[in-house]
Amino acid sequence: MSIFFLTKIEDKVFRILPADFVSVTSIAMLAKVPRTSAFKALVKLEELQLVQSKKIRLKNQHLFKRQTIEEINTIFESIRESLLHDGGYTKDVLVNDHSENSIYFFKGKQNIILTLDKMLTLEKGERIYTVQASGVLEDWIKYLGEKEVVMVHKKLVDKGLILVSVQGDKLLKEYKYAEEIKESFKGRLNLVHTISDEFLERNTALYVYRSTILFINIEKLEGTQIENKQFASALKKIITFISQKIERSRSPFE
Repeated sequence: MSIFFLTKIEDKVFRILPADFVSVTSIAMLAKVPRTSAFKALVKLEELQLVQSKKIRLKNQHLFKRQTIEEINTIFESIRESLLHDGGYTKDVLVNDHSENSIYFFKGKQNIILTLDKMLTLEKGERIYTVQASGVLEDWIKYLGEKEVVMVHKKLVDKGLILVSVQGDKLLKEYKYAEEIKESFKGRLNLVHTISDEFLERNTALYVYRSTILFINIEKLEGTQIENKQFASALKKIITFISQKIERSRSPFE
């Protein structure tokens, strides 16, 4: 399990933590980090509800143990459920370590549109990396609306943004679209990199730009936005690598 919003020391401490309570000194020795660094990491991990602690006053000891995976999953799911709203554009923080790293959850058609609109305020020539299964366009039209889909496509072209796109191998081959949808693809999607749909998840779309990762479940109209520079950079490299190694297909809209 990779906790990508932790620092290297926090991640290291978390991984070596046993299921039983142990002292900070023991944890520092196991992780091979200074005791003060281990304690700071443990305090952060406890704030994130990834570890439990207890104090033994007679021995003046502060002990810590790792939460089980089941406990962590339960905590994150309960937080996620409590933060999903159908109302206005509220971007509730699931995890925020007061640096550049944070995770947001949001829900609802209007929130999805506003999030995409914010993504499209990038400067001319900036890149948006995306991975989408073949049926995603139909999902966007069905759940978001044809007018909104055309608006997104038009803004991509008008803003001069560069789309690095990896799509399912059945993209645009099995469906008939309205002329306005077809027209909105021209100048935006001349050539696409296609990958087998067995590797992609239906009803979902992934976007990466700057230090942001945006994952949208279109059918449920739910979004997860992650702010993490290193994670975003890694995803960009993966998408670029895939796009350079696989065959490109010409769009039938051209």
